[in-house]
Amino acid sequence: MTILNRILILSAFIGISYFCSAQQGNNKFELQGSINVTSGKVYLSSGFIDSSYNAPIFKQMTTMIKDGHFSFSGNLPYPHGIRLAYGDSLRNYYSGLFFIEPGLLKARFNVDSSRVSPSVINSKTNEEYLHSYSKALSPITSQEQSLIKQRLALLKKFNDTIPDSINNRLQDSFSYLRNQKDTLLFHYITNHPHSYAGLWILIENFCIYGYKSIYYDSYQQLSDSLRRTYSGRILGEKLNAAKRISSTGRVFPKIEVLTTGNVKVALSLSGSNQKYILVDFWASYCAPCIRQFNQLKQVYAEYHRKGFDIVGISVDDQKDKRDWLSLIKRFQLPWRQYWDKDRVEAQKMAVSAVPYNYLLDGNGKIINTNITFDDLSGFLKTHLQ
Repeated sequence: MTILNRILILSAFIGISYFCSAQQGNNKFELQGSINVTSGKVYLSSGFIDSSYNAPIFKQMTTMIKDGHFSFSGNLPYPHGIRLAYGDSLRNYYSGLFFIEPGLLKARFNVDSSRVSPSVINSKTNEEYLHSYSKALSPITSQEQSLIKQRLALLKKFNDTIPDSINNRLQDSFSYLRNQKDTLLFHYITNHPHSYAGLWILIENFCIYGYKSIYYDSYQQLSDSLRRTYSGRILGEKLNAAKRISSTGRVFPKIEVLTTGNVKVALSLSGSNQKYILVDFWASYCAPCIRQFNQLKQVYAEYHRKGFDIVGISVDDQKDKRDWLSLIKRFQLPWRQYWDKDRVEAQKMAVSAVPYNYLLDGNGKIINTNITFDDLSGFLKTHLQ
């Protein structure tokens, strides 16, 4: 081997080593934060986003505040949506969604303004989120805030128990605005296919509200480069799994759950004596789940003898088991109840949010998913006369 060849090989090796180290250097981020408290603990939290979507190199971080300042640093291959929490839990304070990315970032937080998204210096993704996406969303957000004020006033007027007739109309309005948000996100991603903000908002919506066909369609509008990221691949896998399971005409799978008496059973809903079955995934900590109990009891009482049944499946953690059993007794729920301990079956079915339901026919085939109370009532009125 000539000296020239050795020099060329060595130069190539040095070049590759420099390139790799440069790439690692480009992945580094540092978030320098200030906050209006002098001491305490802060941590970067996935918030409502399942941490399994985070790139493996990025971990949840905790640090202490000193004289109103703190900092986080680490490696980040691409922008991530995150929240800052203060204290021992999200109940103390957590910020609105914001975005961090490789580089030196600076942000200020105010513990008196929970859920407010901060400005982040040097984060282009965060600037896009605040000034492009949020601006487009603001008319819907204003309507939603007005509805929240109405609900609070009604709760005060009716001593925390809003009559069903009024509450149903209120929930319909919230559902309408939720659908408007989903449609806006679809169009935003269509027009901004390379947007990391769009990717993470889509992930968060899927984590909170579960599978919707519009989320699957929105994912298809993302650029190939975003879908190839670790977070994009995880989202694609979960959406595809949910789409397969939620497809109408498919048989609801056999699942292993525990009875209220802690007996493991292999639950199969095919070949039922009932004409229609609603499988209701819920949890004791889920306020919307609990609010729907009275409505479900009404429809159950009206149609059970005509061929309608409900099966409740709790996704409560071990620590909430007593609350689950207590609520069944408190609301005198007359239908079968099971416990999906550790969410094993829910995760297989990509049920990432509750309440979530499946409407099945007597053969266990899926007719509809996440059906609303009004649509369920209309369906049963038509098919169970």
